[in-house]
Formats: sequence, C-alpha cells, structure tokens
Amino acid sequence: MRAWVLLLLCACGGDSGPSCSGPGDAPAAGVVASSGSDVATYGGFAWGENNDCPAAGTSVISVTIIGEQVGSAGPGIGLCFPRPDLLDGSPVSLSDTSKVVFVSLTAQVGDCHYTKASETPLGTVTLGGFCTQAGAAFSIRFDGGVPAFVQCGSGPNQAVTVTLAGSAAVTARP
Repeated sequence: MRAWVLLLLCACGGDSGPSCSGPGDAPAAGVVASSGSDVATYGGFAWGENNDCPAAGTSVISVTIIGEQVGSAGPGIGLCFPRPDLLDGSPVSLSDTSKVVFVSLTAQVGDCHYTKASETPLGTVTLGGFCTQAGAAFSIRFDGGVPAFVQCGSGPNQAVTVTLAGSAAVTARP
C-alpha cells in the first residue's frame, strides 16, 4: 500500500503554479522597426524582475524586458510591466501605462539615429506564454507605432512614427 501511495505522489508532483509554455515558434530576432525605407531588427530580448516601475499600492514586483538591435551595440527596446500579475496573453495597449510603460526605443540605420519621443505609443504588445518562474521563456509581439525623432548625419531632428511589428523569443536574464 505504501508503494502505491508513493507512486501516486510521484506521478502527480507538486502544485507549483501555472506551467510556462515557452516562446512557441517565435524567432530569436523577429521584431522589426521601420520608418520610410529605414528598417531595424531586434532580438536578444531578456526579462527580469527588476521592479523598475513598481505599481503604487501593491507589492507586485514589476518586470522589465529589454531587446537589442541586431548588429548594433547598446540597447534598443525597453519596456516595463508594473503589474505582471494582470497579464493574461491578451494584447495590451501600448498607451495603457497601468500595464506597460514603453521606456525606450533606439535604432541606428546607416547615418540615421532614432530615439523614442515622449508622446504615447499606439498599438499593442502581446506576451505569449508569459511566465515569471525562474528561467522561463515566452514570446513578445508588437503591432503599433512609436513616436520618435530621427537625426541623419548632422541634419536636424525630425519627428517620425516608427512602425513596430513582429515577434521574438524572450529569455530570462542570466
């Protein structure tokens, strides 16, 4: 009888919360930012519970996700999610700062440098298979536009909208 109970306990395992489904078929680098004929690709997305944008009145630890421009040194895209406990795989409006804070967007395309403007981005971000268990991986998908400034060479800053589209895998920071 003891062997049978032990076998059942081992087969069922413990309840450690929801299982993480991973990034699915999201590529390592598949998020594309474009403005006119300028195109930048982002990948290497990593997440961490950094508490960079804590939500007032709660003890939930915020999650930061940073992606890098492929072939460029330095940061590319930075987002912070104040209430990761409210994310359920549904698209989140980039203008809903109670769920996502779009911190930064930078791109270098030829001699043109792009930086996010202070206006609110439009569109959505979706985290597929989102999970904050240690070592978890999931996907990020963008469908929107980000107000930005572009400066090419020594020319003046010009206001543009950078279209953001596509998906990529997100892994845990080491």
